[in-house]
Amino acid sequence: MNNPHISVIIPSYNSDDVLRLCLKALLGQSGAVSYEILVVDSSPNSDIMKIAQGHDKVKVIKLKERSLPGIARNLGADKARGRVLVFVDADVLLKSDGIAQIWDYYGKGYQIFGGALELAPESHMPCGLIEHYYFNHGSLAKHPLSLRKNLSSALMIIDSKVFKEVGGFKNIPRMQDTELTERMSREGKKLYFIPSVLGHQVHDSACMAVLKKAFISGNNLYFIRYAPRTSFVKKLLFFAGLPLITLAKVTRINARNIAYRDGGGRVWAIALIPVMYFCGLFWMAGFYKALLRNTGISKER
Repeated sequence: MNNPHISVIIPSYNSDDVLRLCLKALLGQSGAVSYEILVVDSSPNSDIMKIAQGHDKVKVIKLKERSLPGIARNLGADKARGRVLVFVDADVLLKSDGIAQIWDYYGKGYQIFGGALELAPESHMPCGLIEHYYFNHGSLAKHPLSLRKNLSSALMIIDSKVFKEVGGFKNIPRMQDTELTERMSREGKKLYFIPSVLGHQVHDSACMAVLKKAFISGNNLYFIRYAPRTSFVKKLLFFAGLPLITLAKVTRINARNIAYRDGGGRVWAIALIPVMYFCGLFWMAGFYKALLRNTGISKER
């Protein structure tokens, strides 16, 4: 039996409901590109095996203990047979031409790229809306094809040989994708954002979970991007300038949400401007925690 062209890898933990939707979207792909789907599940009690039953393309790798998403992705990559690895979160519903688009762009020479993420209608409101507008502003389908310094593992495509060469994801609870892709970027590899590869993401976090995610992101970003190369003087400059950095960061989020959305989406982008700044305060608090306490990358999800 010939190996598939593409291996889709999905980390799963207590994700039965969204995984049903994710697999339905993946199994409904158009085109003639061969692909396999590897679900790496570490849920203590779930119906993942039942959900996957009867689908020849789907293989479940069942783990006895909970695994962090990055390690689950690495395990899936070890078992993958495809030339192209497509990392998809269990809450992402790939558009019906997604596999065909991925193979087409890979054939054009793109070895590392991310796809666009729009809000799925199954998302919980209003918290899902807030999470999407704060975290997915850089992955909207209206963005042009462009070079990037980092990509989201919610929908990320990497040549399998390149993935093995760089050593895969690190064993950290959150922002493994930022660490991996910025590491690849520093090594001189080109990363692209390709908006025609589109997925719709189901955001179902509670509002406090969204704020916690912003806090952890601020903390982790410091240690992933800056800590190894930060002197005492630079720390002081960060400490003094962080409010302005946060203001600039959230203003860019709001500007992108307004510029790259149409109709009702743009109305929501304007309405959520103060909420985005509120989320930014939690991001800033996490960054300040990193500067003051130096406790390293958070072990929390």
